[in-house]
Amino acid sequence: MLTARVLLVLLVLFSSSLNLRLLGHSRGLNSSSSVVTSTPLRVNEVTIENTIGVITLNEKTATSRAEKFRFFNEDGSLWYEFSFYDDDNDLKFDQAKANFRPFAFHQDYFVLALKCVGQDASRFKVVVNEKTQLIRFIRKDDLVFKFQSWEEHILDLFAVSFDPIKNPLRIAPREPARAVRLPRDVMFHPRQVNGKWLKVSWNVTDEGKGKVKKVEYGWVKWKESNKLLIERFYFS
Repeated sequence: MLTARVLLVLLVLFSSSLNLRLLGHSRGLNSSSSVVTSTPLRVNEVTIENTIGVITLNEKTATSRAEKFRFFNEDGSLWYEFSFYDDDNDLKFDQAKANFRPFAFHQDYFVLALKCVGQDASRFKVVVNEKTQLIRFIRKDDLVFKFQSWEEHILDLFAVSFDPIKNPLRIAPREPARAVRLPRDVMFHPRQVNGKWLKVSWNVTDEGKGKVKKVEYGWVKWKESNKLLIERFYFS
């Protein structure tokens, strides 16, 4: 009887631990939790077809309290305007108000990224709602924004994760290269892009000491056929 009870407790603890790991992965692009990769991750592949890059925040200007974020209709009229700061009551971010569902957003951590699908002489054309594919415009002379290629944007991320079954970690940026044994409970940081391959680094610690012993590197695919193959984390 005692043995059966012990086994039941261990089973419950294992199930709870697994659920917590899966919950950590399900928090999405703006998760503030550590990236846990010892549990196989099924990445939701995101299409980047028909995009030319990403519009994100200019870190030199976007965090100023004086700055506002403005989006325009095709005719040049103002579609939506907001501020990241709660004390700007008239311009406080109201997601429901403007049907605003960008590629990545987190008000507390100043995260904003929008797919860019075109441009003209004075404006960038961006997707402001990923579900409905609603298109609006931002002005190129608006210094709170900046344009990035997808490669630049990926390298700006804090960390990434990936499906180790479909997208193995390899020792070199090529398909036949030997797969690296997947390390447990680490964060993969983007370091270099080589075509569709992304070089990542992770810290190896001394067991029981909690100190970084060395940094190791490997390669994963970050895209394939206009689809992103990595989960993106914008802050720690």
